Amino acid sequence: SAVTADAYGTLILPTGTFHNVLRTTTIDTEIDSIFVAGTFLMAVPASRTQYSWFSQNSHGPLFSLEIMATMGETDTVCYYLNEEAGIADAYEEFRDISLYPNPAEDHLYVEFIPSAGQTYHLSVVNQLGQAVKTVSLSGNPDKQIREKLDISSLHPGVYFVNITCDCGRQQTRKIVIR
Repeated sequence: SAVTADAYGTLILPTGTFHNVLRTTTIDTEIDSIFVAGTFLMAVPASRTQYSWFSQNSHGPLFSLEIMATMGETDTVCYYLNEEAGIADAYEEFRDISLYPNPAEDHLYVEFIPSAGQTYHLSVVNQLGQAVKTVSLSGNPDKQIREKLDISSLHPGVYFVNITCDCGRQQTRKIVIR
């Protein structure tokens, strides 16, 4: 079994986005035995590749993906989300996020309650991943932030609103502009 740290970057999960994440790859090769009615038929090579993503503050992997292959064919794919990657951890810096109206035309309101006194950055991102509008905000813990964004110059379509704080956490919501 060999463990390799082979990637570094941002991990986007349904429960949140994590920056500065390290991916490790573990490859195990073993011999599996095939028995039919208690009779040994053959030994076959099996390999297991496990990818795990870790953040600097995590006690275990945020996410793991395991691929089992026997006789060259993938037979099992499993994934695991650690409790640390759950809602409480991922949404800790953002509570009660609200974007309205959605669909929007001229203005979009973004509201959330910060749980830390940090600087927050709002970005409206198009489907090509380009930030078409950005705003920086400061918030007091437990005091609602409400920002009115002028989106009248944006073309109709699907966009994403990213809210990022200096702590490295990010939340993304989809909006439609008509």
